[in-house]
Amino acid sequence: MDSAMSPRSVSGVLPGHRRAGIGRALLGGVLEGAGRLGRSLLMGDTREAVPAGEAFARRIGAGLGQVIIENRLDLRAVDRDLLRSWVEAGPARAPGYHLEFVRGSTPDHLMPGVLAMLETVINTAPRDDLQIGDHTVTPERLKQEERAAATAGLERWACYAVHDATGDYVGLTDIVVNSAAPARVHVGNTAVKPAHRGRALGKWLKAAMTQKALDELPAAHWLVTSNAASNEAMLSINRQLGFHATAEVKTWQVSAERARAYLSGQA
Repeated sequence: MDSAMSPRSVSGVLPGHRRAGIGRALLGGVLEGAGRLGRSLLMGDTREAVPAGEAFARRIGAGLGQVIIENRLDLRAVDRDLLRSWVEAGPARAPGYHLEFVRGSTPDHLMPGVLAMLETVINTAPRDDLQIGDHTVTPERLKQEERAAATAGLERWACYAVHDATGDYVGLTDIVVNSAAPARVHVGNTAVKPAHRGRALGKWLKAAMTQKALDELPAAHWLVTSNAASNEAMLSINRQLGFHATAEVKTWQVSAERARAYLSGQA
């Protein structure tokens, strides 16, 4: 998640063109953009498969903010009996709750409950050492994101946990289906409000959505997700379902002042 104070930069240099000052030039362009926007902190990601990226991040004085583990589940090899058992055990483990599915745009009548839940769970996600503030979710922003996704041929499927006594939305998991690349289905958020944890709602949500993907997306081969390395609760659920780690992504952060000092030779 990005903060208003910390734009995430995306850049890279092809292997045959490294050590020619291109990285420095790109950093200069990012700093110009940050200056125009009045931003004081830069963020960027590196992948373990490209060690030059981490070396450059350290060279400019960036600090490690978070480690993300990318995980992948082979739907053709998933343990269907395990899935079924988690789905069937859901109501017993979490009495007083039920699940609701929404495919596509969030209906207007669900928007207040969904937004309240999203803002809570997103802001309780692990941030580790990232210098970011709380994330604000508005109806306009969510609708804009859903319209943009639809235009790109993407469709969001969401499964919500609902507290029967209050009608509150207290947890979710969602996936993004790409009609142009149906073999890979990306998992977005999976989270439960802190006050409702300890009831295996996360397992119920994750199993129900995985089952839905199996039943309704015959071309799907992989479920792909990313989790903070510090989020052991979610990583454990993923491992039990059969997800395997495929990559490690590190998020780095550096002040604009320090990056400018590097470019000027003062750091």
